[in-house]
Amino acid sequence: MKRLLPFLIILAVAVAGAVGGMVIYNAKRFELANLPRPPVAPGMTEALGAKPPHLRGPKKGAEVVLEEFGDFQCPPCGLIAPIMEKIEHEYASKLVVVYRQFPLAMHQHALKAATVAEAAAAQGKFWEMHKLLYDKQNDWAEANNVDSVFEAYANQIGLALDRYRADLNAPETSARIEADQERGKSLGVISTPTVFLNDERIPFTELTENGLRRAIDAALAGTKPIFQQTQ
Repeated sequence: MKRLLPFLIILAVAVAGAVGGMVIYNAKRFELANLPRPPVAPGMTEALGAKPPHLRGPKKGAEVVLEEFGDFQCPPCGLIAPIMEKIEHEYASKLVVVYRQFPLAMHQHALKAATVAEAAAAQGKFWEMHKLLYDKQNDWAEANNVDSVFEAYANQIGLALDRYRADLNAPETSARIEADQERGKSLGVISTPTVFLNDERIPFTELTENGLRRAIDAALAGTKPIFQQTQ
């Protein structure tokens, strides 16, 4: 038993370290899930929006959060989608990107597209569908039989179609979209794309590759407010 004691001690330390690491990791994940800002709207007791949000970025160490309220049928949203993706890669270790559903009533298929993206998310393929919907926006925006087009996209990214069809009509799917819309409305969002950098709204004129880069660099440098000269 005495011979085994040092090994038991080492094993106990290793297990404790692993458990501690998991606790820290889970804490970081929880922290990350609550990163999207601006802060709670006046009169609200907790942050609004779908939980967990759709986000991409480092699991820890993120210094900047870009939170976009978008509409998949919105042409300007489609134009900034590849810009956002490029910026995301440039600042990969420092930036978290959050996408919030804000389909506008003026766009015929926007709500359906948001629903399709949520159904894809239920199978872990939100960002694959997000990219496809924006890349192919011109193909489906005016389609007469948009359901078949969207189902073809679901098949293309490898979704289980039976589950996809069920998730399209699931209460949880519509609830997530409504939660994001409520968050947007509480922050004064009325159009898309509306993007926040940490706790500041980015002026529409700054939603360019160079504009976003300047804003992120300013945020990383600790400049506050970031858009004092442009608003």
